[in-house]
Amino acid sequence: MALGVNFSEVDEAKEFTDRPGAGVYVCTIVKAENVPEKQYIKAYLDIAVGDYLGYGKSIEDRTGQDWGYIPCYFSYKPTALGMTKRNVRLVAESSDYKGNIFDEFSDTEGKVLEGKYIGIVIGEQEYEKQDGTVGKLFKLPKLVLAQDAMDKPESFKVPELEKLAVKPAETQLGSFDTPF
Repeated sequence: MALGVNFSEVDEAKEFTDRPGAGVYVCTIVKAENVPEKQYIKAYLDIAVGDYLGYGKSIEDRTGQDWGYIPCYFSYKPTALGMTKRNVRLVAESSDYKGNIFDEFSDTEGKVLEGKYIGIVIGEQEYEKQDGTVGKLFKLPKLVLAQDAMDKPESFKVPELEKLAVKPAETQLGSFDTPF
């Protein structure tokens, strides 16, 4: 039984080792979705300028998954509204938005953010993969004006890599002498 695949019409996948790391980026908000049970809007950011332009979209096109995007959260819990107001304002200013961004953010459940620009400062942290090896993932980004991220990225302090905590060696009972 043949597979029915004509490999002469298929481009071979390139080895994919280069990925964005900690740094300062200008991003586009490609999708925003309300997560009411958590009281936040989850936004998906994709790099809009530079060597990693469209990185998230390229991952999604290749895998069908959204893990290449940088997640960002706009909480509408009462204790976080001040930070959300600041971040929504930064999106509006970064995108030269002329409407009432705060009312529209609420009325559209965050959809007004889609297609807008934002600057980010982002660090990385290590994590233990299922196979026991150590991988890296992005920490939550700090939002900044897109123009500042583009014009003066050196003015931002990029967080150091957050190393995985070393697990203390497990001790077995009876592996040491006791005076009792």
